Formats: sequence, C-alpha cells, structure tokens
Amino acid sequence: MRISSRAAALIVALAGLSLLTLTCGQIALPLADTVGALTGTQSSDLARQIVLERGAVEARKRLRHRVRHQLALLIEGGELPGAAAHLLGPHHLRRPEVRNPAGTRAAWLAAALALLLPGAQASGQEAFRLGSIAAEPGSAVSGRLDVAPLGGDAGTHIPLTVVHGVRPGPVLTLVAGIHGSEYAPILAMQRLRPLLNPAEIAGTVVLVHLANLPAFLGRTIYFSPDDRKNLNRSFPGNPDGTLTERLAHVLTEEVISRSDYLMDIHSGDGNEWLRPSYTGYYAEAGGAEVIEKSRRMAIAFGLDPIVEFRGDLDPARAIWCGSAAVARGIPSIDVESGEMGLIEDRRIDPIVDGVLSVMRDLGMAPGEPAPTENPLFIRERAYATSEYDGVWEPDPLVEAGQYVTEGARLGLVRDFHGNPLAEIRAPADGMMLILLGTPPVNRGETIAVIARVE
Repeated sequence: MRISSRAAALIVALAGLSLLTLTCGQIALPLADTVGALTGTQSSDLARQIVLERGAVEARKRLRHRVRHQLALLIEGGELPGAAAHLLGPHHLRRPEVRNPAGTRAAWLAAALALLLPGAQASGQEAFRLGSIAAEPGSAVSGRLDVAPLGGDAGTHIPLTVVHGVRPGPVLTLVAGIHGSEYAPILAMQRLRPLLNPAEIAGTVVLVHLANLPAFLGRTIYFSPDDRKNLNRSFPGNPDGTLTERLAHVLTEEVISRSDYLMDIHSGDGNEWLRPSYTGYYAEAGGAEVIEKSRRMAIAFGLDPIVEFRGDLDPARAIWCGSAAVARGIPSIDVESGEMGLIEDRRIDPIVDGVLSVMRDLGMAPGEPAPTENPLFIRERAYATSEYDGVWEPDPLVEAGQYVTEGARLGLVRDFHGNPLAEIRAPADGMMLILLGTPPVNRGETIAVIARVE
C-alpha cells in the first residue's frame, strides 16, 4: 500500500500528539511548529498562541484536531486509499473528543506503524548515506567524511550536512571551503542549514561545510599547510597521494559522484579583492544537456555578471572541483562572492539567496526563483601576472570592479629592499574582477583578472 509523503507525515504527527501527554511548552512548541509546517503557517501561529495562553494540554487537543481534519481531506481526495481510509476514516478523524484516551493512543500508534512500516514506500525515498551520515527521508543529519592518515600525516575529515527531503528529487551538492580563507561561503553554509526544512524539500541537499579543513584551521591561502598543494588544482585526486590529493579523491568519489547538480562556492581568497560577485559555468564542456542545465543554474542563482568558462574537459585533467563534476556529466556552476577574508553580510547573503533560488528553479523547494534578468555574459578574461618575487604595491586609484583601459597602471612590484622591479598594467580593456590586495607576490602569480566586456 502506497500513501503520499504528506499523509505519512501527518499520520506520524497525529500518532505523536496522541501518545504524548504534553505538560510544558518546551515540548508543545516544537510540535506546534511541525504541525504548522504540515497544515499551514496559520496552524503553527494558532498553536503557539494556544500554548502560551492556555497551556500545552489545550494545544495538543487543538493541534490533534487540525491534523485529523487534514487527514480527512486527504482521504476524501484519495491520498489514503483502501485499508488506510478504512482504518483512519473521516468519522473517526474528525471526532474531537475521545472516551478512552489510553486505548485511542494505542490505536493511533498501531495505525501509524501499520501504515509506515514499509518506510520507503511511504515517502518514496530511501535513506541517504554518506560517510558517517545516514539521513532518513524528512531529516537533516550532520556528520563527517574521513580521509585516513597516510605516509606520516594525520589525515583529516570533511564536515557535512545532508538534508534529505520527504519527496524524491535531485541531489544538489554545495561545496564551500575548498580554500580555507574564503570565509563567505563557509559562513553561508552555516546560515543556510537551518533554512532547509526537509519537510518542504524534494530531493537531497548535501552541504560540504569545509572541504579543506587543514587549510581553514591553518589559516592559509591558496594552499594546504600539510603539502603546499592547491586543492582546487588537485582533482580528481589520488587515493595514494598527499593529503590534499586524497581530499580531492574522497570528494570526487564520495560526494561529486553522488550529485545530480553541484555548486562550487568560492570568494576572493584572503589576499584578493573580488568585485562584483559573480557565477560561472563551463560553456563548452560536458555535452549540450550539461551545458544548458549549468547555464540555467548560473542564471537562476541571481548574480551578475556570469562568466562562461571555455574549453572541453577530460575527466583526468579536470583539476578544479566544478570541472570534475562537469567532466562526469554533472551540471555545475562556480560562485564567487566575498573578498580579503572579510565577514560581510552583503557578500554572504547573496550566496544563501542564490542557493535557495536555484533550489526553487529545480523544483526542490517551494517558492519562485529570482534569476538574473538580462545578465552580462563574460566570455574572455585577461590576466596580469608578476615576473618577480617581491612586494606588490597597488595603485591607490585602482579598485576591483572598476572598468579599466588597456595599458592603465595597476601598481608596482618592488624588491624586498623597496627598489622598483616592474610596473603592472592592464592587459586589456574591461572590468577588473580580481585584484591582488596584499603585498606578498610570487613569480608567476596572478595580480589582476580583467573581464573583456563586449
């Protein structure tokens, strides 16, 4: 016997309300919120008012009545067919008073168990397992994915949260913390987690809170402290390699491969000015369907501009996190919001809002998406690099986000005694997306990224 996920959730709520003797608001208020989510916001508000004004027992009675009424409507609509409709008929569901409370509680427990014992049938979902996490349908579970020690290093782990919805749908993976000093995405994941209600979600959201914990705790930029490797140049990884290479391997095999869609979320690193916030997607890799889905995700995220990455991808050479997904046929976007290790709501909030907008566009969450209207697509970027190790001194009149002309002075590289080594000038006309913001510079490093604007 199959029943709808909404009906299953209502039965569980009613069984809990019938079994529990609520004597304090600490128990009643969470139940009020749960039932409110199932029967409408007004129910939750009413339940809270009842709890605060009349006590938990009255709240239980009112909430139980409302859930019974909703179940009756489901029966009439055919969502509780056959034996379920007989067991939980509208006459019994609508009856507000009972003469044998103990017997009624037992009956409701039996009803819930009889209907829900084939758990996966009730929701259409099975448990989602990842690392130490086993998330049942309608739950949000946090845990970790271990990277075992090897070759004398201590190993590490990846903190994760799995939000497993009550209805079937795609698996959307959100990756933050590939670089340990890119704080806006990391904080956005923490803010996003309590906003994801599994009772409202179709599918599964995997939040990778910190892909590179060693770099985060070591407060490093670009590289991991253990092996001086850049995680975002190490995919698909190596199970027998250094710690960063093993991290990339675990992320590829355990997380990326389980995904239907992926967002690799970054900011300017701890030494980079990055303006404006933008998204990017692989415009020539993965095949027509992957390209179109990736493009749609980038637009749905709601940031402007949108960078189109060029070139095809070989899975063995897809060294970036997002590219590792696309090379395996998984639509993916990159997100860039935040800069210089700063904690700013104006950089964090767009990430939270963008994720929710994409989820709505994918049909995973209620509500309407807020896509970018008439986005500026950037197809080419030019790079200014340093030919020396030295001290970078940006021009005080130049800022990220500005439009510059080819040849415009961006700053000066000096040696360690203060002597000028080279003037750095804009290699093209366009908008400066990224500008190095701190003095240390190494030979070959990027100082500025300029988007060619057509």
